[in-house]
Amino acid sequence: SSLTEISNSALTGCIGLRSLSVEKGNPKYLCEDGVLFDHDKTTLLLFPAKSDMTHYDIPATVTTIVPAAFSGSQLKSITLSPMLTEIGNSAFSGLVQLEYITIPSSVTSIGASALRGCTSLKEVDVPEGVQSIGTSAFAENPSLVRVHLPEGLARIEGWTFDGCTNLSEVNVPEKVNYIGEAAFRGCSSLPAFQIPPGVTIIDDFAFKGCTNLCSITIPNSVSYIGQNAFSNCTNLTTLTIGNGVKEIINEAFANCSKLTDIYCYAASVPKTGNEVFDISNYMNATLHVPAASLGAYQTTEPWSNFKEIVALADQMAYHPFLEEGKEWICHTQNPYNGQVYDFRYYVGKEVDRYGHVYRELTMENYGNYGRTERCAYLCEEGQKVYVNYLGNKVLLYDFGMKVGDRIQGFASHTELGSFNMLEVISDDTIEV
Repeated sequence: SSLTEISNSALTGCIGLRSLSVEKGNPKYLCEDGVLFDHDKTTLLLFPAKSDMTHYDIPATVTTIVPAAFSGSQLKSITLSPMLTEIGNSAFSGLVQLEYITIPSSVTSIGASALRGCTSLKEVDVPEGVQSIGTSAFAENPSLVRVHLPEGLARIEGWTFDGCTNLSEVNVPEKVNYIGEAAFRGCSSLPAFQIPPGVTIIDDFAFKGCTNLCSITIPNSVSYIGQNAFSNCTNLTTLTIGNGVKEIINEAFANCSKLTDIYCYAASVPKTGNEVFDISNYMNATLHVPAASLGAYQTTEPWSNFKEIVALADQMAYHPFLEEGKEWICHTQNPYNGQVYDFRYYVGKEVDRYGHVYRELTMENYGNYGRTERCAYLCEEGQKVYVNYLGNKVLLYDFGMKVGDRIQGFASHTELGSFNMLEVISDDTIEV
């Protein structure tokens, strides 16, 4: 009854412990059904590893589970407290018989290795209120098939799903900006993976050994691809590298021997480490690069090792002028009445229209037309951008233009008027 302090790790590893008890009158601790709590029963401190229970309902008063509280137990299912806000590090680590767990909407954080090594666990739904998930939270769970992540999650930390060999369904929230080291390493059942458009770093070993992936698109937001990030993705055939990539570290795509096409939209040749690509790629894969940068890729190793290097046929989605969020101004003069209109364009996401993929444009007109929606795309007759409205198109920009350049326009539109000359005034301004 006089004991006032038990450290979180004091009873860790007591794998034969069947029950605990606390003498009456203890001011700090209490036990219920052989489980140890703080005196207010708001913090669960330890569930005995050799308890006879196979299901446990955590009391509704509990708001916190300390690290390793359930480590080594024989539980098959757990119902968490509806008041729970925090699941501590390794709280359920090593529960090899755990098949089912419900995480309540009150939880805001899941600690490192919280459900690591729960080899019978098949699916997990992480509620929308969770803001952080620690490293290795779901690692080494070979039976895990499906995971739902909250839309507000900004980071997928290192080793989160490392070794989840049967994981085939996982949503990746659009707000994610970081994919950590070995986050999906060995997830050999993932059939596809869409990297969110805000990710800036893909860390070392992030997707190593994801042998079921056939294609991967690295968005324009990514600037860094880590060591062995996609190595041993042995069924990968198509790789798209966005225009923001500046550095690719050693062996990032090593042993991806089935690659047939690599589309790299970076205008400046990315800096690379050693053996970034598999040696077979140089003979068997075609490297597609921006037309204006073709010579740079042809003279910079290891890119120059590719037997076939060709200009990209479609740069619409990756040219800086059409980046999502880009804003710019077009001055248009109607040749019939001489009136000049100023159009401000806001570039949006990709959409499917008229059988093509377009960039959605919101056009703000300072004249008589108000705000209307436009879709921009790259015409097949060279690297030129058009505005498309209700199936009609008008020449807007030529990728080869630089400040001071003038080119002949050859399209017309009933709302914009006919015109025949474009001049680039600055990086953000075109005059018609």
